[in-house]
Amino acid sequence: IRDLRDSRKHPYDTLLDSDRLDGKTVLVTGASSGLGLAISRNLAYRGARVLMVCRRDAMRELESVRKAGREGGGSAEILRADMSDFASIRRLVGKLASDGERIDVTISNAAAVCSSARRTVDGFEEMLQVNALAPALLITGLLNAGVITNDSFAGNGRKTSGRDEVAGMAIEPGAQG
Repeated sequence: IRDLRDSRKHPYDTLLDSDRLDGKTVLVTGASSGLGLAISRNLAYRGARVLMVCRRDAMRELESVRKAGREGGGSAEILRADMSDFASIRRLVGKLASDGERIDVTISNAAAVCSSARRTVDGFEEMLQVNALAPALLITGLLNAGVITNDSFAGNGRKTSGRDEVAGMAIEPGAQG
């Protein structure tokens, strides 16, 4: 991908047909519909290997992304995880780590908008968990497991005492960070 800081030649908010992601692995949450699905198609068309994280079976959507990949040189696969369930996120991180995956780009697109307050199995309000805590847990877990490599990370999201921590904040109901 070109240097997006140089907006003299091309505006930073414009992708060119020549902007390619060949050889890159991109993880997209909330990839079974809407913006996440459209992003997944575009990334596959640009040559990326797209890991579509969905909470439900999305085979029809997967096929549409694979079709875009066949046209542009990319590929796609579905990974199951529910952002409203921390155990599901931890299983996803464990699977990616045990499979030896290396992710180059992450797009945290999964979101929830609820008409009334609901608690998750983890005890948090659902919108807070899905929209804020789950992405932090996922990215921190991927960094800790080495799935996302980043030399500057330097252990800022440490796992201590069996608790997941993000920037010193324990992600547990009622925990003090």
